Amino acid sequence: MKISSRETVEPITLHETVRVYPLLKRWVLAEQTKGTYLEFIDDFEIDAGSKAEPHFHNTHEWYFILEGTGVVQIEDEARRVVPGDLVYIPPNQRHTVYPTGAGKIRALCFAASYQPVGGKFYTPVELKDVAPADMVP
Repeated sequence: MKISSRETVEPITLHETVRVYPLLKRWVLAEQTKGTYLEFIDDFEIDAGSKAEPHFHNTHEWYFILEGTGVVQIEDEARRVVPGDLVYIPPNQRHTVYPTGAGKIRALCFAASYQPVGGKFYTPVELKDVAPADMVP
């Protein structure tokens, strides 16, 4: 699982005065995303005690955590996430996300897709829960 955080990357200055936190280096996914299109940019939230239905789709997907804390699970790996984290989900990987604690989790989500425009955009699946890596005794 690939998670970047503005807390752990060195900012660079662009346009003379703009501090940029490079969560994904430019062009690093150029080859892998050839032939895709920007399918969506969403702002989503999940209430405390709820969980996103496990699913997969043929997209490169990213979650940028805006509020709250939670867990993202991709296949058999789960990791805690906090505001400022950018999570990358490769195509066709089963995944889910849920808040931890008493509050909701909110994130910006966007995807570069291989899927047909206007078609079915995700497939629900079974995904066995795993404990986040930092919670394993």
